[in-house]
Formats: sequence, C-alpha cells, structure tokens
Amino acid sequence: MTKQIAELEAAQKLAEEQNKAEVAKARAELEAALSSEKAKANDLARQGKDYIQEIGSLRDHNQQLEAEMAKVARVGKREELDFVEEAHSWPGIWVGEKLPRNGDFLMAFSDAAGNALKPIMVIDNKEKASVTEADVRKLVRDARERKLAVAALVTRDESQLRHADRQSRWGQEDGVWLLRSTRAWLPRDFEVLCPVFERMRAEGPDYL
Repeated sequence: MTKQIAELEAAQKLAEEQNKAEVAKARAELEAALSSEKAKANDLARQGKDYIQEIGSLRDHNQQLEAEMAKVARVGKREELDFVEEAHSWPGIWVGEKLPRNGDFLMAFSDAAGNALKPIMVIDNKEKASVTEADVRKLVRDARERKLAVAALVTRDESQLRHADRQSRWGQEDGVWLLRSTRAWLPRDFEVLCPVFERMRAEGPDYL
C-alpha cells in the first residue's frame, strides 16, 4: 500500500512538473509571439513616422518647386513689364491695363488730361526667336474680337521680325491695320503715325 501511495505521489509530482514545463513553454512561446508583435508594431510605427516625414519633405519640395515656377513665370513676364514701364515714359502715350492674354496691352495717343484718344490699338509684345504667321493671325483676330481697327506686333529686337515683316511694317490684314515694330522703333513709328491716327479719328479707319 505504501509502495502504491509512493508511486501515485511520484506520478502526481511528475504530472505537475510536466504541467509546469508545458505552462512555461506556452508562456515562453506567448512572450516570444508578443515580443514579435511588439517589434512589428514598432516597425509599423517607425515606418509611419518615416512616411509622415517623407510626405512633409515632399510637401516642402513641392512648395519650393512652386516658388521656382512662380519665379520662372515672373521672369517670363519681365519682358512685358519692362515694355509697359518704358511705354509709360513716352510723352503723349496712354497705356491701358494688362490684358488677360500674354503680352497684350491696350495703347493709344492721349489728350492733355491723359485720356486715351481713338483709335485704341492692341499691342502684342513678343519675346521669341522669331515671330510667325500664326502670331500675326492671332493678333488680328484679337483686334477684331475687341472691335479695334489697329494692332501692333512688337519685338525686342529687329532680328525677331521676319524679312517680310521688315519689308512691309504697316498694312491692313483682314480689316485690321497692323504695325510690325520693335521696342526701339515704336516711339518713332508713333510719331510717323500720329497724323494718320488723327485722320482716323476724324474720318474713320476706312479713309485709308
């Protein structure tokens, strides 16, 4: 009987030890899995932080690009702004507001009070290697849309005008009187055209 009790106690002790071992093993496995999940969570948090930083960096870079593009746009408009500043210094010339289309301004001779005199002309200020026939057609179309009888295509330099433009700088295109000129020539052209414009005011553009 004593032997059986001892065997039972030994078996119970062995079972308890095995149970403890299994519990310890399960705990170790659970702790390892928990540690792995924590590591994954930390990695995800770190990746999320990195993504947020990268998004912030991209946003800053985008803002810098937008600022640079704005600078480029301002440089592209500098030719037009320089032209307006120069035109304001010409005596007897009225300069209107910048029109929505690139390079387009309204100009006219002015009276003693600084008011615009008819005919008002649309000016297309070009800064490109060479003007094209499409530039001429666009300017004539713009003048017709605004119901203006006179337009001027103005380049910075003579070399930007085509040979045909230099040979025939004043003439009628589809019902619009068109002047092809440069920044240097335009003040003198206005002096020459002043009496023509006076007759236009008195007799209308068709007198020519």
